[in-house]
Amino acid sequence: MRHASAVACVIAATLTLATAGCGLNPVRRPAARLEPKPYLLHLPGITGGFWMHDQYCRALNAGGFDAETAIYDWTGSRFAIAALTQRERNLVESEKVARMITKKYRAAPDRPLYLSCESGGAGVAVWALERLPEDVHVEAVVLVSPALSTEYDLSGALRHVRGRMLVFPSRSDGLVLGFGTMLFGTMDRRHKKSAGLDGFTRPASGDAAQYAKIEQFPYRGKMFFTYGNGGGHAWAMYPQFASAWLAPRLIALAREGAAAKESLSTQPASPDYASTR
Repeated sequence: MRHASAVACVIAATLTLATAGCGLNPVRRPAARLEPKPYLLHLPGITGGFWMHDQYCRALNAGGFDAETAIYDWTGSRFAIAALTQRERNLVESEKVARMITKKYRAAPDRPLYLSCESGGAGVAVWALERLPEDVHVEAVVLVSPALSTEYDLSGALRHVRGRMLVFPSRSDGLVLGFGTMLFGTMDRRHKKSAGLDGFTRPASGDAAQYAKIEQFPYRGKMFFTYGNGGGHAWAMYPQFASAWLAPRLIALAREGAAAKESLSTQPASPDYASTR
């Protein structure tokens, strides 16, 4: 037990210290004209909400993604391993997140909503999507270093995503999302390497049409020299990468979504068209 506790402390410290080098300046671009203004809800990992997550949201804004951002700390100040292992508590938190998203959607159905998360936050994010009412959707989802098992069936969550689910795994994240989740388990309580290491694979039960919405971007060494992403845990949230790479991708998804809605609104009504809505 003492050995496991010591290992837990080392991993928790790694989760925190791995983000200590987030001093790279973000790339600044003019704010993209996105109407209506998007809303992005971000869920931190098992170490909870701290300055890195504020910095990440500011970096997205700096990169031109002119969205209202909010951070929800679902851990409730629990110790990192407790936040990882208490699944029933985490399911309750996912219900809260689902209600937050639903409230925003009901208040402004045309406003594009985005859900972002890091590490253990991926479990809460995915379960929240699964719990949304049938008619409630988000525009896109960002999963940074997701601490879910690779074969977790994302079909139910993806049904509530209009655009894309962007996944950022890294083979360099072996201590946390390899050894760490084999020892302490993933958010869905599987003792094995997580999707944050190798990415997700579609299980036999997975809906192929829904899985087509997933875009996975495994870490490559050139990302360090171009975007300051060294491939460690949650490095895809570093200011330079978030502002220079991720923000433009979110802007493109916002414009694609707006164009799709505009196309639907301008199509002439017909029995065939009406039947597909």
